[in-house]
Amino acid sequence: MTVLGILLILCLLPTAPAQNNNVTFRSSQSDTRLPNGKSRTIAIVKNDFEKTKRDIAEMIKLAEEFQKQLEGDTEFVVDLRSVRRAEKIERLGRRIKKRLVRLR
Repeated sequence: MTVLGILLILCLLPTAPAQNNNVTFRSSQSDTRLPNGKSRTIAIVKNDFEKTKRDIAEMIKLAEEFQKQLEGDTEFVVDLRSVRRAEKIERLGRRIKKRLVRLR
């Protein structure tokens, strides 16, 4: 019974549709142009890259402030500003990740 089941699965396996894991990008022909003649997609990518660099710089600054603040805190008392900085760092990280995933 199990041999028959395995043979049936093996016979049906080649007929299963293949999954396409290739990522396709939009062709440059369908790419819209800005009034200055530049590609809209490239302008968006450049803008996202600049925003990401600014967000990373802000994240580093917040992380350094967070570290200094935690050094002054005790294990039983944590300043509320430290919690807010940690939340801001997390939000910036999510924003950066979303932009980078969109570029894939």
